[in-house]
Amino acid sequence: SLANASNIKIERVLDGASTAASQEPAALDTALQLEFGPAVNSISDPAMLSSAGALTINEAGTYRLKISAAVGRVGGSGTSEIYLRALIGGTQVGQSLHFKLSSSSVYIPILDEAWLTLPAGVVITYEILRDSAGNNSGGLFQGMPTPVDWNDNPSAAIRLERWIA
Repeated sequence: SLANASNIKIERVLDGASTAASQEPAALDTALQLEFGPAVNSISDPAMLSSAGALTINEAGTYRLKISAAVGRVGGSGTSEIYLRALIGGTQVGQSLHFKLSSSSVYIPILDEAWLTLPAGVVITYEILRDSAGNNSGGLFQGMPTPVDWNDNPSAAIRLERWIA
C-alpha cells in the first residue's frame, strides 16, 4: 500500500565509468564486450564489477541497473550499423539497440535502466557490434569538455542500486 512506501530504501551498490577514449569493435560482425572502468567491490559485497565489464550479482535481490553509453563515429564513409545488447550468463536478454550512423562525425548518448529481480551468481555483460550491413566504423566514444571544471563523459558507465524493503 502507499502507506508503506516511506519504508522503501534504495542503496547504491556500485558505480563504474570507463576511462577509455573509445570502445570500438575490431572488425565487422565481431562483438566487443563493454568495460566500465576498474574493478569495483568484491565477493563480500552484494555485487561486483570486473575490469573487463562483467557485473556479478553476489546476493539475490531486486536491483536497478543503469547504463549510459556514447555511440558515435569518427571518420569513415557510408552508413554504419551499430548494435548494442545485454547478456545474462552469455545469453542475450531483451532486444538489440540499433543505431544507423550516416555521418562521419556523429554522437548519440543512450541511457538504459531496468529493475531486475536477480539470483546470486548471475553475470551480466554488454556487447557492441558493427554489423556487416554497414560501414566498418563506429563504437563508443568519450566526451571531454574544454572547461577544466567539467567532468568528462565516459564512453560507457554503469550504476547498480538495490531495493531494500
